[in-house]
Amino acid sequence: MTVQVDLPKRDALRQPRHQRRRRAKARLEGHREQPREIANHAAAIAAWVVLDRRNPHTCPVVSQPSPAGYTRCVNTGTTIERYVILERLGEGGMASVYLARHGILGSRHALKVLRPELANNAALRGRFLAEGRIAAQIRHPNVIDVTDVVIAPGIAGLVMEYIEGPTVDKWIDARKTPCSLEELLAIALPILDGLSEAHAYGVVHRDLKPANIVLGRDRRGAMRPVVLDFGIAKLEEDTRVQHQTHMPTKIGTRMGTPAYMSPEQIRESASVDVRTDVFACGAILYELATGHLAFAKDNEYDTMQAIVDGTFTAVQRHNCLLYTSDAADE
Repeated sequence: MTVQVDLPKRDALRQPRHQRRRRAKARLEGHREQPREIANHAAAIAAWVVLDRRNPHTCPVVSQPSPAGYTRCVNTGTTIERYVILERLGEGGMASVYLARHGILGSRHALKVLRPELANNAALRGRFLAEGRIAAQIRHPNVIDVTDVVIAPGIAGLVMEYIEGPTVDKWIDARKTPCSLEELLAIALPILDGLSEAHAYGVVHRDLKPANIVLGRDRRGAMRPVVLDFGIAKLEEDTRVQHQTHMPTKIGTRMGTPAYMSPEQIRESASVDVRTDVFACGAILYELATGHLAFAKDNEYDTMQAIVDGTFTAVQRHNCLLYTSDAADE
């Protein structure tokens, strides 16, 4: 919780170090029965001194007498370790993504930051960073490159390369026509190659969809499709389970996006493997080729039922650029 700090507390922070030490020792002697509360309060104040000392008029502090943990608001201009936040790029169920600039190098990066109530959960924070380490092992031009982590009081984030360009879903919506064969191959082959590399490391995406594929450009100007969020979807599922049983605010209800989920993912998401990503990739290629969802129904239940039953319209029946009129007639 963020509150206005009264003048005595603010002035106390400005005292010389030896006076602050004596004051802290006296407080500790008088409150030995509440060591955890004092430690959390001290951690919140220390975090403010380190992170927000340029703004002496406000200080985020934990509530008393039962602190819930330090919460840091991330806004434009906020500095997190070596990175300065430039703008918010997007927000998901468990994290927000920001455009950030390295304070020394000046390079631009995408910074994925856990939501505050999740970042203060030690188990979830550890899983999030562990998934980031797994994703960082995948070195492939068509898989997002995780380059660093940021850890601060109330904050856990993954630093990734920033790729400028639309995601596939926005690209499809903007063009309003199916892909040509050349365009389809330019997108599909790199995605499949990146998937193959990730699967070789034992990493399953579990939520592959057009919104998780960005169409950037390489140095020569050629299209460079890049798959985002490898290794994060499984963490989102685990987070949902814990969130529904231990936390007050519900994040979501199902791992994956219905239109791209495999039949086994609908039946039992815990047992999915690399074949789930292959299925999702097939649904994406169908959409690229036809401009339509492979399994498009009026609601999620009917959509998932169509997936389980394998009911969809054949590609040839659409106004598809991959087939000539003669081939369609056959």
